[in-house]
Amino acid sequence: MVSKITLSPGRGKAAKVNTKPRKPGKRGECSGWTLGAARRNADFLGSIIPQELTGHGVACSLTVKNCPPTAKDWHDLREALLQRLRRMGLVRFHWVTEWQMRSRHGGGAVPHMHGIFFFEDPASVMAEWIKKHWLEVTRDFGSEYWAQHASGVPRLAGWLQYLTKHGSRSVSNVQRLRGVMPEEWDTAGRLWGKGGEWPTRSQAVIADDRVFYAYRRLLRNHDKAQAQTRLRQARQWNNAKQTGQALRSISYSRQILKYPKAPRGGVEREQMPRAQIVQVSRIRAVSGFLGDFDVDRWLHALPPHLWRYEAEDPPCPLSPCRAVGQGGAGV
Repeated sequence: MVSKITLSPGRGKAAKVNTKPRKPGKRGECSGWTLGAARRNADFLGSIIPQELTGHGVACSLTVKNCPPTAKDWHDLREALLQRLRRMGLVRFHWVTEWQMRSRHGGGAVPHMHGIFFFEDPASVMAEWIKKHWLEVTRDFGSEYWAQHASGVPRLAGWLQYLTKHGSRSVSNVQRLRGVMPEEWDTAGRLWGKGGEWPTRSQAVIADDRVFYAYRRLLRNHDKAQAQTRLRQARQWNNAKQTGQALRSISYSRQILKYPKAPRGGVEREQMPRAQIVQVSRIRAVSGFLGDFDVDRWLHALPPHLWRYEAEDPPCPLSPCRAVGQGGAGV
């Protein structure tokens, strides 16, 4: 097992990686969100470099009143929309399908789509066209204008985080809803996709166990600090919903590293009991919204023999961290 840290502009993660080659299994039918699909979606969104994106982005949440009979019908609706948008100069796109339980209109589980579409034309103009085209292709499923949302993206990094959380959360949502989904949706097809040229960046770091566990704590503390900031703002504006969300985020960040526990007191792996080695080897991956520039700066404050980039070149060749002196702080 190797301690591996993966860095990207909008996301970082740490995991124990098995270096033994594995034969890939036979690919089966896609039956909804899986942990692997959610991870690949999150990895892609986190690797996007917002500063290098061209054009104007339109963030959308597109819904239907009645659930399409099959996954193929939903696929056809999405492709019809994309075909119309391509004729209008679509540069790049990303979409995510999410299910939700509906209390009105007969109840039941109904899909909707979150997406971001880039055009050369102004976002305010294209947002109205997206809603217009969606209403036309979904007219047979009772879609309504007031239920569609499309607008320019004021803060792209925040929207990418929003899509990442939707995909990760949908793993449990789909499993919970599968019993009430139509039988024809048992093979749900692809639940996220992308197209066009996306500027991305990702780099792996091979780390000593001390750096690995320190990085996990760094991610935990960063996410906790962000949640505490949201909590202060929610309480300032007396927003009960956002207050509850921030409190749940803080509670999650406190629990995320409690099991299994990291070895402490400078105990080397060779000195650990076999049961503890097995426990450490199965430690789950931890991810968080901490960019590679910040982590690169932190890594260069640590002793150089404890970590190295997997590739020769670092992910941020122009990072100001090159001037940071070598030391032992943070581990």
